[in-house]
Amino acid sequence: MPIAVPHDQADVVPAWFGPALETALAPIHALITGIEDRLIGVENRLTEVEDRLTEVEDRLTRVEENQRAMKRDLAISYNASAAEGHQFPFRVVSFPDGSDPVVDHGLPALVNTSVINRLSNTHTSTYYEKYILGDQYGNADATYDSKRFRIAVHIGCRVSILSSA
Repeated sequence: MPIAVPHDQADVVPAWFGPALETALAPIHALITGIEDRLIGVENRLTEVEDRLTEVEDRLTRVEENQRAMKRDLAISYNASAAEGHQFPFRVVSFPDGSDPVVDHGLPALVNTSVINRLSNTHTSTYYEKYILGDQYGNADATYDSKRFRIAVHIGCRVSILSSA
């Protein structure tokens, strides 16, 4: 073929070029097809792993929820046996959402009946709200004293709470 080819003939491909190129690229095409097939297998296995991981995460969530509930129940049971909490201080009873009243909300620790009796109106209302006691008892007739009493009962205190009057 001459070096100087007119422009209209430069775009012409020899008849042998297509089949030769196809033959030359056949091994590469086979490799790519094999890689694609393996990737499909990997994607399928990855989907299975993700599904299993979701199951494990769901189980772990249930275990954590059960553990929080048991910890709350254990603290309430302990507090029920601690009398006024002076010799054996009450344990912290977490809020239903799992948060800690002292660490997460900066509330005073309800370690004994004296602390409960001295709760400010604000702290009493916060404890009452966070323990969701209004849903149980209602808020219409909830006085300062009745809220403190219900908080004490809720955390397991089984001795009398004095009136603020």
